[in-house]
Amino acid sequence: MAPIRQAGVADIPVLVDLWHAMLVECDLVGSGLVDDWRSRLEKAFAAEITRGSAVWWLAEIGQDVAGTCAIFEQRGRSQIFIDRKATLGGMYVRPAFRRRGIALSLAKHAIAWCRQQRFTLIRLHASRDGRPIYEALGFVTATEMMRLSLD
Repeated sequence: MAPIRQAGVADIPVLVDLWHAMLVECDLVGSGLVDDWRSRLEKAFAAEITRGSAVWWLAEIGQDVAGTCAIFEQRGRSQIFIDRKATLGGMYVRPAFRRRGIALSLAKHAIAWCRQQRFTLIRLHASRDGRPIYEALGFVTATEMMRLSLD
């Protein structure tokens, strides 16, 4: 199994690369990205890691980063809630490393960390391929709705 370690600010370039790969693969880029998307993501990830509102993990095989995932703390717009809620995001395993249990291992690692931190809920958006992994870990479809077009 691939060792998992917590990512730091020095890892941000690879986090950005894999976040972008995830967006492209899941067809989430829509009509495109702003010209300075990379620097915006780098700044946002650095700020979240520094203030502790996001924790990232890397799964590594040898010298290669095989995959990533993150937990983003969600406190509500006005931060009035006592319960701590999290969003699991940035789950991405490079195609060359898939079907080895890396995504499952990363997700289990994130869930265990959330349990230790006393989060009460984890939400996520699952890709079609990721859905069976999350269902096996106890995630269920909830009530979120969205309108995909405002035309």
